[in-house]
Amino acid sequence: MELRNMQSDIGFISRDDNTGNYKCIRPSRTYDAIVCPPGHIKQNEDTVVNGCSLAGLRCDANFQCLCRPCVKAFDVDVFRKSESSDRTAPCKKMDICATKEQLSLVSFFFVDNLKRDNVRFDVRFVERDKTDYADITYIGDFTYEFTIEPRERGISILEILADGEQISQSPLRVETASRNCQEEYNDGWRIADLEGNCICVTGSLYIGGSCVRYSAFLPSILVPLLVIFMIAGFFFIEYKRKKHDSIWRVNQSDLEFDDPPAVIGRGTLGLVLLAGYRGTTVAVKRVIPPKLINNTENKNSELGSGDMDELDDGHRVSYYMEPKDSDRTSTSSFDFSRSGKFSAFANGKASGRASVSMGSLYGQNVVMKKFPIMKKFLVLNKIRGKDEYSKLKSDFITEMRQLSKLRHPCITTVMGAVIGGGKEPKLIMEHMQLGSLHDLLHNDSMAIEGEVLLPILKDIVKGLRFLHSFNPPVIHGDLKARNILVDSKLRAKVADFGLSQKKRVGVTGTPLWMAPELLLGKSTNSITSDCFSFGIMLYEIYSRKEPYEGEDPQLVLQQVCNPGINKRPPIPPTCPAKISEIMIECVHTDPARRPSFGDIDDELKRLNVDSVEPGLNVISMQISKQSRLCKNETLLLEVFPKRIADALKE
Repeated sequence: MELRNMQSDIGFISRDDNTGNYKCIRPSRTYDAIVCPPGHIKQNEDTVVNGCSLAGLRCDANFQCLCRPCVKAFDVDVFRKSESSDRTAPCKKMDICATKEQLSLVSFFFVDNLKRDNVRFDVRFVERDKTDYADITYIGDFTYEFTIEPRERGISILEILADGEQISQSPLRVETASRNCQEEYNDGWRIADLEGNCICVTGSLYIGGSCVRYSAFLPSILVPLLVIFMIAGFFFIEYKRKKHDSIWRVNQSDLEFDDPPAVIGRGTLGLVLLAGYRGTTVAVKRVIPPKLINNTENKNSELGSGDMDELDDGHRVSYYMEPKDSDRTSTSSFDFSRSGKFSAFANGKASGRASVSMGSLYGQNVVMKKFPIMKKFLVLNKIRGKDEYSKLKSDFITEMRQLSKLRHPCITTVMGAVIGGGKEPKLIMEHMQLGSLHDLLHNDSMAIEGEVLLPILKDIVKGLRFLHSFNPPVIHGDLKARNILVDSKLRAKVADFGLSQKKRVGVTGTPLWMAPELLLGKSTNSITSDCFSFGIMLYEIYSRKEPYEGEDPQLVLQQVCNPGINKRPPIPPTCPAKISEIMIECVHTDPARRPSFGDIDDELKRLNVDSVEPGLNVISMQISKQSRLCKNETLLLEVFPKRIADALKE
């Protein structure tokens, strides 16, 4: 009876209810006939069928072998749910029961081998400091199912509790691998963070649904931005520049000329006119050569013509010096006139009729070409069409931006300029009532004594010291008495400096005032060449004549340049000793040995009126002083008693 009951329990036999007899049960599959003893469970069919081969045991033909179809069961067995089968080998305690990528779902099921009806199961999933509870679904036959979603990379803990107590197989481990964001998004610059979110790698930026490296993104963004900023910066600078230019730009309509205009001087490029500007008397001069593209355009200009128009075929000629054994033209040529002025042209070529002679200059064989300079050649050879004229105007605007900032008591104030609007460019300067120092020196009716001369010399030197103190220095380039203006208080101001338009048409200075290194083309205008011109101007001041007056300019310049002769103006008889020393130092052949205007300024500060008094005026001044004293004494005796007159004299 006991054996029969066991066979019935395990399903070997079954009782027929109609007859009450027992009969054997023969299943269609061997796997179905397997009945495991209590405390064990049947493994899945694949494991049972292949169990012998997996154990290395051979099964003979015509036999069906079963190897370890049953395994010892825990109270609850946990299985990883796979796609091929619902049941695999159960997970062992602390085994890695599943390996999955971040945010990928992984399903498990467990079987209550104790077949309890009133038990409560909980599944707890622990990732680092984060704990989640999974939802459990009962699927029948004491089997339960749940799904988790691992997020954090690494090993996580899976705990299964029955009525609050962990089952014998718990806890289990789940390994979470990094999410393959690159393959998932087809983006080589994505990686998964700790929680499985796909983010851009360091050094890249998320734009338009994809990650872009800074090395590719920045140029594509920054270059257009840079272009935009550059364009915006350009317009801003232009706006600020025009706003600043409005300070010195003068409308032609704001200038009021007399009818006919009052001429107060004549410059290299035209007349200097007197005008009114907003209630102030100003001087107006041309700063760019006449535009001769159409000769009628400037025929009626109120500024007329300048010194460049005074051409005389008999006296105004040009000399080009070429090495005898070379075809290259010298860097300088000279244009003389009866007044001793000339223009230095760079790399000029002789044209028209010219006389050629052979000669020697300072030991070098040269060919000298001499030809008349005509007005048309002088101007048109240097001003070639509208492009050159526009360049001169552009350069003048650039210089005005600098000149308008120069403010010093000893330099002529540039008040503005007329530029644009189809009008001829003009420079507006303060009006100096007494004209140029040259005019005063050549006014025989005016005596210039030491008390007048010392302030004038100091003003000139201070003005040049100020100009030379800039970085780079502002070079005058044409220092002479004509370019020193004097106001009604007999204070001098330096004028006609810094205009490169003169250089562009060949006027780089007046030759009889120029240093030998300039005449020989060995140097450009510099601080030391300005110093040389100042030394020549000292001769002008004390002789009240132009240098080398009455001499042949061609011969004079050759002797000035000849180091064996070193011709210089003689020391005027009226020149005091201290001034003579300054003059000699200024016209030294070696530019390095010429003093700076700072040195000259310091020297003049140590001098008094008597030190600069023209020599021939000293005796006349003493006689004049004694005469005034005698007249004063006679007047006192006529008005007061002798005792009172003597007291007043004391």
